[in-house]
Parts: sequence; structure tokens; C-alpha cells
Amino acid sequence: MMSPRVRIFSALCTAHEGKRLPSAGCGVRRIAQLSGASVVGVDITREYVQAARDLTRRLGLEDRVSFHHGDIVEHRPASPYDAAVTMHVQMNVADKKEWYSAIASRLAPRARLATWEIVSEGEAALAYPMPWSMDGSDSHVVSTGALHTAISSAGVSPVTWVDDTQWVRERLAAAFVGAAPAGPGLVMMLDDGAARVLDLAAVLQSGGLQVYRGAFVKE
Repeated sequence: MMSPRVRIFSALCTAHEGKRLPSAGCGVRRIAQLSGASVVGVDITREYVQAARDLTRRLGLEDRVSFHHGDIVEHRPASPYDAAVTMHVQMNVADKKEWYSAIASRLAPRARLATWEIVSEGEAALAYPMPWSMDGSDSHVVSTGALHTAISSAGVSPVTWVDDTQWVRERLAAAFVGAAPAGPGLVMMLDDGAARVLDLAAVLQSGGLQVYRGAFVKE
């Protein structure tokens, strides 16, 4: 059985094989591997982009996957994209409608937007550092309803909106045995990666945060 993340990517990319897909964030190599699509990763964090380029080079996917360091709002593609993905990146964004509107404006008509994002119902007591913030000063986690409204009012229409929290909890419980798992990812990309991942795992297990998967269509 495919994971929720891979299901989104394969369903999204199979219909757009050979086309271009942007991602506000750098978890994009799997899309290229599954679909053969040309993928552009856009991320505001230089260290993430550098690590993503290194991993892409190791996997031999440089002909299909490229990365741009900068804000998606300032990204100007030569032509509209056929699909877009955001994956655990909007937590740093204060004006989420403006941000998703910028993404939607770079999509072709009827293009798909897939999201896999962290939200919070109520005031979650977050222990920092988190993967997206060192101290909380640049953290803007909102409720499920607030995020769905922001995306839906940004020029795209909702297709699906699914709670994947339990699936994530089960995966974390299987992967973590007293410490963060080894291998590529935040643990390897940042000096404090292990602390960030463990803090995130703890609050997800306690119910302070949730993970929602969505699919939207450009109007």
C-alpha cells in the first residue's frame, strides 16, 4: 500500500508526465522518480537547497530535478507549471493566502496543487527547536480550517482534504526507538537536526500538531 505522500505524488505526476512541476520545498526527487516529470524545487532556506542539490547529484537525477534558493513569491518561471507541491513549508509563512496565491499564479489552468502540511488545533505548546523554527519567532502554525480557507481562497478549488495524522504517528512510532533515525534528512542536514525531529515527533504523538493532505485545482 502506498503512503499518503506517494499516492499524492503518483496521482499528480502520472497525469503530467514529461511536464514541469514546482515544489515550494525540496522533497521533490521522489516525484521525478515516480513520474519522469521535470521538477523544480524552491526553498527559502539555503542549507536545505544545498543538501537537496547534493542528494540529487548522488541519485543521478540532475537532468530532471533542479533547485532554486529563494521565496516562491519571487520565483518567475519562463512558462506556467502543470502542477505544484508544498510539503511542510507553510509553517513559516504569516500571510498564507498571499503565499498560496503566488503559487497558484504560476500554474497553468486546471493544474493541480498538492499539499502535505502541519497544522494545530488550539494553542499547541511547542518545544523548540522545530524543523521550521529555532525559537518560535518565525513560526506561524494555524488550524486546519484556517489553512484550508487560505488555500481555497488563493485561486484554487479543493478536491480532497484528509487527516493523515494517525498514519504519521504510526510511522514515527515504528521509526523512532529512543532517538531520531539515521540517514538523509533533517538529522543529517542540520547540526541540531536530531533535536528538531525528536521535538516534532513528541508533539505529533501528544496531539499538539496534526498533518493534513490536500489536493486542489487551479481555477
